[in-house]
Amino acid sequence: MPVSIRPMAVLEVDDSGNLGFMSLKSSIKNKEINVDPFTHLLFQDSKHSGFLNIYGISEIVYDQQKIDDLWKPLLKVWFQGGKDDLKISLIKVEPTSVYYWDNKHEDVITFAKMAASVVMGKTMDDTVEGNLNF
Repeated sequence: MPVSIRPMAVLEVDDSGNLGFMSLKSSIKNKEINVDPFTHLLFQDSKHSGFLNIYGISEIVYDQQKIDDLWKPLLKVWFQGGKDDLKISLIKVEPTSVYYWDNKHEDVITFAKMAASVVMGKTMDDTVEGNLNF
């Protein structure tokens, strides 16, 4: 089966590092999770830095109290019935592997180093990367 991707907003990161999302019970993503809970999440903080690659196991959760706690008015764009809409479910992703890549300095300094690298013909690496252990 081809990889399925979609933009989603993280509504919560709990004390254990699990990520929380909201979805419709009848959504394609929920159906996909029920067939295969292995999940790949990609995050980017800015145009040139702050990349996070997370593999995890997803679980569909039905918890009205948690929905109430996470609810924001903007979510009504996707959930027209509001926080009491019986069609809402939650997706909990438990990370199993996390890898990050970022600049050591601000984007401006990194860009200057990249420009100098091209002019000088010398690699000037300004990155930091690795696995996050939890």
